[in-house]
Amino acid sequence: MSIALMTAAWALDLPTGEKIVLLSLADNANDSGHCWPSMATIAKRAGMTQRGAQLIVQRLEAKGHLHRQQVIGKGCNYYVHPRTTFAPEAGSPPNENAFTPERRSPKSSRTVKTKKASLSKYNAQDEFDEFWKAYPRRTAKLAAQKAFASAIKRGADPNAMTAAARSFAESPDRDPQFTPHPATWLNQGRYDDQPQEICNGRNGSMGRHNGQASRGSIIGDIVAEARADEAENPCESDGNYRGAWAEISRIPQ
Repeated sequence: MSIALMTAAWALDLPTGEKIVLLSLADNANDSGHCWPSMATIAKRAGMTQRGAQLIVQRLEAKGHLHRQQVIGKGCNYYVHPRTTFAPEAGSPPNENAFTPERRSPKSSRTVKTKKASLSKYNAQDEFDEFWKAYPRRTAKLAAQKAFASAIKRGADPNAMTAAARSFAESPDRDPQFTPHPATWLNQGRYDDQPQEICNGRNGSMGRHNGQASRGSIIGDIVAEARADEAENPCESDGNYRGAWAEISRIPQ
C-alpha cells in the first residue's frame, strides 16, 4: 500500500466510482505505483461488476491517472500516478495503451437537456401528488393530472393550487355531495376563488347552502365530471355518463 498515492487519489475531484477504483489500485500499489490485481479483484473491492470496473479503468487511463501494460499469460500490470492536470508528468512511465478521447459530439448537450427535462417532469409529478392528497375528492386521476399540468402552463402556482385544495377540503361548509371532480375544479380555475367562494363548492356556491347556484350550472358540472370519469375509464362506461342522471335527479328544482 502506498500512502502517498492514496493521499493524492483522495485529493482528486473524481466521480465516486472512479475515485473508489483509483483508491483500490493505490492501496494495492507499492511506492512506485506498480500493482497487478485481477479485474475480478478490482470489481469486488469497488463493489461493482467487472464490466463496470473495466470501463472506469479505461476512463482513469484516459485522464492520465494510471496506465496499463498487458503481460501475455500473466494478466495486466497497473502503474498508478494520480495527477491534477492532464499534462504528463516529467519522467512518468510510458503509456503504451493510452488512447485519445473522442471529441464531444453535440449529443452531449442533448443528454443534459434530457436530464433537465426528466428532472422537471419528476418535480411536476411530486407537485401533483401533493395536490391529489390535499383535494377532498379523488376521482378521475388521469383527467386531474392533465388539468393540473394545463393550469401550470397557464401560469398557475402549484403550491397555491394545493393550498386552495387543502382549504376547500377543510371547509366546514363543503358539501361532499356537490364536491366537483378535481379536473373540473382545476379547469374552472377554482384555486383562484376567494376563500368564501372556495368554501362554498361549485362555481362559488353550494346551491342548497345559499340558493345562489342555478340548477343548470350544477347539472353542467355533474355532466362534465361524468365525461371526465368516462374518458379516463372508457372500458367501464355505461353510456349514460356513469350514473350522472341519478345525481341530477336529487338536485332541488
